[in-house]
Amino acid sequence: MLERLPAHESTQIVEAALPKGAHSAQLAQQLVEKAEGNPFFLEELRRVVLEQHLEDPVLSVPATIEAVILARLDRLSPTAKHLLQYAAVIGTDVSIPLLQVVAGLSDTDLAQALHQLQHAEFLYELPTHTDPMYTFQHALTQEVAYHSLVLHVRQQYHARIAHLLTTRFANARTLSTPERLAYHYSVADCPMQALPYWHRAGEQAMQQSATPQAVAHFQQGLSLLKYLPMTPERIQHELTL
Repeated sequence: MLERLPAHESTQIVEAALPKGAHSAQLAQQLVEKAEGNPFFLEELRRVVLEQHLEDPVLSVPATIEAVILARLDRLSPTAKHLLQYAAVIGTDVSIPLLQVVAGLSDTDLAQALHQLQHAEFLYELPTHTDPMYTFQHALTQEVAYHSLVLHVRQQYHARIAHLLTTRFANARTLSTPERLAYHYSVADCPMQALPYWHRAGEQAMQQSATPQAVAHFQQGLSLLKYLPMTPERIQHELTL
């Protein structure tokens, strides 16, 4: 958890960051009061003011950090916003080749959207020797972007990601993390597809002597059985788990 800043330090940060003409004492005080010493909230408030190019010292700023992030999301281009939402569904660390296929973007559109998201400090690139990877600047940014999608759209994205991970992007890394596939299929409301991956994840954890993780994976699988009809296949899944 981030340590809260004292009011005078928060004020100094705001006044130093805002452009001339926008850092009146009233504006700075309003931002400091909203942030309540939370450095991440303070930084997001600063960004929302800069992005809006506001000069009014009595502007109305969002009351919560979630609202601030949503306001910043809405000022992105449609392509960049959708790309960030796709990335949020994929997870904290995002493979760019997978993201491009999921979002269905050309190389040019992908590069432009990623540049905007990096410039806005939503995503930053991870050093890697394999496929290009990006990660979220903050976990709360991912959470807000994720929940900005309605449930049925999120489910569609999860199903598409799971399908791509088992087909076009099936590799050693995917096979070594069956809980990732199990999660995507579970959230996509595809219990039958999720069950074998929860089973595989549990067995893998047992082989690594990670008993609590194994139990958690098996329980995740068992929890899905209530959504399936009572068939011989369902009974076999239950006995196996």
